[in-house]
Amino acid sequence: MKSDYFSHLGLHEPWAVHPEYAYTYLPLLAALLRGETPQFDGIENSEKRSLSRSYFVSSFDDDDEEAPEQNSNLEEAPEGAIAVLSLNGMVMKYSQFCGPRGTLDLAAELKRIDSNPNFIGTVFKMESGGGQSYAQKPITDVMDKLKKPVVLLGGNIVASAALGIGVHAKEIVVDHPRSIIGSIGTFVPLQNIIPALEKLGVQFHDVYATKSTLKNNTHREALKGNYKPMRQNWIDPMNQDFIDDVAANRLNLSADERIFKGETFLATEAKELGLIDHLGDFEFAKSRVKDLSKNKTTIVKPESNMKIDNIKALAGIEVPTAEQMDLANAELTAAGITHVSLVSETILSEAASVSADRDALQTANSNLNTQLKDANTAKSEIEGKLATANTTIADLQSKVEAFGKNAGAINSQSRGKDLNADEDTSGDNIDDLPHNQYANEFLGI
Repeated sequence: MKSDYFSHLGLHEPWAVHPEYAYTYLPLLAALLRGETPQFDGIENSEKRSLSRSYFVSSFDDDDEEAPEQNSNLEEAPEGAIAVLSLNGMVMKYSQFCGPRGTLDLAAELKRIDSNPNFIGTVFKMESGGGQSYAQKPITDVMDKLKKPVVLLGGNIVASAALGIGVHAKEIVVDHPRSIIGSIGTFVPLQNIIPALEKLGVQFHDVYATKSTLKNNTHREALKGNYKPMRQNWIDPMNQDFIDDVAANRLNLSADERIFKGETFLATEAKELGLIDHLGDFEFAKSRVKDLSKNKTTIVKPESNMKIDNIKALAGIEVPTAEQMDLANAELTAAGITHVSLVSETILSEAASVSADRDALQTANSNLNTQLKDANTAKSEIEGKLATANTTIADLQSKVEAFGKNAGAINSQSRGKDLNADEDTSGDNIDDLPHNQYANEFLGI
């Protein structure tokens, strides 16, 4: 570890780190403030270095993730391999000899993996409470441009800057339900070492140029106890960038106000809040890389510095105007989000009412169609019966006509007699019989 570089970071730069995690480094800082040089000779660092070693596993078999040594040469990865990267410890921009790899080196390795046709994606193992704020962007810029999926596998803690990196992965998996997630915030660990050094006889004389009245003013005011300039000019803008970045990359994030106030959550609650996607082990993370690699749809994420002022302006407005909605949607379009749009809740309510009316009309129409169908069926049955009755009547008329005009027209007693004789035959005509006359009268014959 480069102690001079680390002490410089601790004294001057903004950090996104979980406080309890940062406190473990205070003994080192205290030694530096006492003017002591930390002794690293004799310390075995091979185990720490091994935690940062990258390796590959096969996507086809259940590989032993704890034996990466034989697979540490990524150039030898077979077709269908999954890369495994690790960040264990403080998030730093530059790699540390006895600590974690820096984000610059990790970003370069992600580029090589993405360009290697034998890899289908990456499991990014991370156990960190955060670290240097300036260390996030070098790797997140690369992650947003990768064509192959990266699934973050979180350990005991994924907080602050570590989570700021993690939200740029396609998915976040955490391996323990009680892991610590969150701590989205920024602070500067400001220490005034001048009194300690003055006790050693060191005298300080700061001489500024005549026109340099504002040089180091923010820092000088903070040492006097006036933190407002540092907070407004430095910490707040960086923290807002952090918040906007998380919000832009976790689209299903809860509106719980604790999230962006720096609160930490156990993994089970973090999942409910939308900070992580799954609880699972290494094999599960591998399976997610395999599944995501089959989906070739490119997810374009908005820039972390995108302006969403008009979207934020909608907060608390119950009935936004059409102009306000247009401005908010214009910001989404500018960020490359073209497949969704913001709509007023009033429109949604009206749409729901119209849908309900439509459903009621469709039900009524269906009922009327059923009734019409039944009426047509009854009509057909009646018409059939009427046709049958008409056929029967016609048949009866035909038979009656044949019987009255042919077979019963002449009495059998008159057969063989002279029909032209003057004999009285009035009683012999069958049509004159009372029942035949009634029948003829009824039938209109």
